[in-house]
Amino acid sequence: MRRALVRAYMSSANLGPGFDILAVALDAFYDEVEVRVVGEGLSKISLSVGGKYGSQVPAGEDNAVLAPIEKALAIAGEKLQLEVTLNKGVPPGRGLGSSGASSAAAAR
Repeated sequence: MRRALVRAYMSSANLGPGFDILAVALDAFYDEVEVRVVGEGLSKISLSVGGKYGSQVPAGEDNAVLAPIEKALAIAGEKLQLEVTLNKGVPPGRGLGSSGASSAAAAR
């Protein structure tokens, strides 16, 4: 079974007078995304969400972790069955780059 585990840290792009120009990644919080290939020949992604803040984010098709994975599969022309696990460690809704961390980890 092929698998990848990636960690992406929180970020802030609202640093005083450098609003949306200056940004920083911080290691206080992070998301982990694990992707496992469980089959081939059929495009199917199953997502499970856990972690400290997992209950605060959607576990369905509108989760930020899915779009980069779906795009990568489409570009590569791959039909894979994937099991994706998101361990949500960046608190959502607080300006800390929560959805960005999930997307960045998945894109990696």
